[in-house]
Amino acid sequence: MPHRLLLVDDEPFNLELLSEHLSSCGYDTVSVESGDAAWQCLSEQGETFSAILLDKMMPGMDGFELLRRIKATPALEFLPVIMQTAMGTATSVQQGRAAGAFYYLTKPFSRDMLLAVVAAAVSHWDRHSRFKELATQQLDALPHLQQAQFSQRHHIRCRRLR
Repeated sequence: MPHRLLLVDDEPFNLELLSEHLSSCGYDTVSVESGDAAWQCLSEQGETFSAILLDKMMPGMDGFELLRRIKATPALEFLPVIMQTAMGTATSVQQGRAAGAFYYLTKPFSRDMLLAVVAAAVSHWDRHSRFKELATQQLDALPHLQQAQFSQRHHIRCRRLR
């Protein structure tokens, strides 16, 4: 099943370009033109996405406000958010990272850079999902545990056993 990405930008041309690049590499994309529309989409389908590409500067709810909401929502807090903006100052990048952005892409960016960053974000999401699944399996097994026995060895003795 392809990874599903949420694309958020108030410029339709940017959404079309992002969608074209990402779809050509096998990603399933959903595009919205505002922070409010993105929040509604995430509220209804948030757990179906593997990453978000989010424009920083939009009318209404801007990218930072949406990012804050995402990071404050337990079901979404680990979802990688790639901020994209024309403002590439060090302060702006620091603010984005401090707010929880996975990566900060400065416009204009190349197709190769976009694909590399998205691949890293999706890989990060896959690892998170796998660890979450393993933790759930372990927690599900605990109620079935009837008895356990543990032994401890001194670290010096363990070295001799190797």
